[in-house]
Amino acid sequence: MKRYRWSLLLLTLCALGLIALGTDGLTRLSADEQKAKATAAQSTETKPARKVPAGRVPPGYGKVNLSNKQKEEIYAVQEKYKEQIAELQKQIEDIRIARDAEIHAVLTAEQKADLAKVLEAAAKAQAAKKTPSE
Repeated sequence: MKRYRWSLLLLTLCALGLIALGTDGLTRLSADEQKAKATAAQSTETKPARKVPAGRVPPGYGKVNLSNKQKEEIYAVQEKYKEQIAELQKQIEDIRIARDAEIHAVLTAEQKADLAKVLEAAAKAQAAKKTPSE
């Protein structure tokens, strides 16, 4: 239960940070990232086009010997629902952010400060786990 609470608190703080940043904070690229992206775009223009599969069949479907026609039909069905699913996923994310903001609003100023410290410590601990120790 404690792990769930910590996860919820971390998620709440992250959501609030995203709200504070807005989408501009997420889409800004550093100069190096912009240069790398431009280089990648140039390199794809000079390379011959590689045939990319039209999609992926759902798990388990690849093991039942689908014909190419069946695969194409499956890809068409997936494409048909792709936009609708994306819209619903966006709505779910927006609802989660609103929920987390309301949950955060329940806290007192002192609790919010304590939560920020706790989540910062948790983030540092997580980062320490990912970085190999020397």
